[in-house]
Amino acid sequence: MKKIWFFVFLLSALASQTLFVDGVAALVEDKIVLKSDLNQMVNMVAIQQKIDPNRDLKKYSELRQAVLSSMVDQKILLELAEEDTTIEVSEKEVDQALDLQVENIIRQAGGKKEAEKMLQQSIKSFRSEFWYEMKDKIISEKFQQKVLSKIKVTKNDVFSFFEN
Repeated sequence: MKKIWFFVFLLSALASQTLFVDGVAALVEDKIVLKSDLNQMVNMVAIQQKIDPNRDLKKYSELRQAVLSSMVDQKILLELAEEDTTIEVSEKEVDQALDLQVENIIRQAGGKKEAEKMLQQSIKSFRSEFWYEMKDKIISEKFQQKVLSKIKVTKNDVFSFFEN
């Protein structure tokens, strides 16, 4: 009985507070790009490109737009890839890609503490939050490779394209 009253008390306490949890940065069909995911990705790319938002706000803002555009493109590819039942991604593939990504972030940031500061969260937290994003990224990349592998272009095609 105590557990029920505690739960009711907790719910009423939460209902009386207005909490901002997250927001939607973009929507592609039923796929959502959250502002928190966008911020995380922008911070990650900023580390890789050595862009300090405190020193170069314009570059950081341009980076934010480019990353959002890329995330929307990825969601579109993911939407198309879901229609293709031949594309599979294993947990091992995702873990390996994520390991590589984390190693790169740490190396480019100059250490684990610096990376966590730039990501504004622990590496462990980043890994768990970014896992599904990495899986989606791999799926959309595999789909893109599959589509592009079917395109055949000859030297004459290139010449005729530039002649027109």
